[in-house]
Amino acid sequence: MEKILFKFPEIIEKMKQLFLEIPTEIRSDLSDLIIKQSSIDIETLKQVEAILKTKLPESFQQIILQYDCGDLTLGGVWFGNKENYAEYLVKNNIKQETVLRWWGIGERPYNYLLIAGSDGYVILLNTETAQIMAYARWQSYQDSKLIASDFTIFFQAAATIYIRSRTGDNSKDILMKIPEIVGSTTDSEFWHEIIM
Repeated sequence: MEKILFKFPEIIEKMKQLFLEIPTEIRSDLSDLIIKQSSIDIETLKQVEAILKTKLPESFQQIILQYDCGDLTLGGVWFGNKENYAEYLVKNNIKQETVLRWWGIGERPYNYLLIAGSDGYVILLNTETAQIMAYARWQSYQDSKLIASDFTIFFQAAATIYIRSRTGDNSKDILMKIPEIVGSTTDSEFWHEIIM
């Protein structure tokens, strides 16, 4: 079977090459297009878990301990906003009386965390199953659909779509296999919108 998703070493190298193709004078404005080493450590993750009263799945921890998701955009998916990703997780998932959060009024659903976004979707991590869910911005989190079996494969898929679209290696026949490969439910339009 044809390999569709890029592995992490390929992703790092291909993203670096794409970044180098950007004119030097605008590279500093686009630092979120290169995958950098994470500044988060285990102790920081323990603090995040304590503040958010949850246990982060191992697959999620492995990626964010290795790669800086706080300053990263993979095509139509952005993680953080040029900030420390641990701070991003806390800021977007802690209840504040004066700010309406992604879950609406009341307490945050204990087993969900906002981890990323796109133009049309809010992307959540189910901390019990490690699955990645998404719902359209005009919907409720209760309308979330499964878009990936875990964070590792979600990250690989988002990076693969971005790289393939930038390098011209974006055959729709290949890219349309991604939802099935990552374990997305058939009634989710998330990947189709990211691919298009």
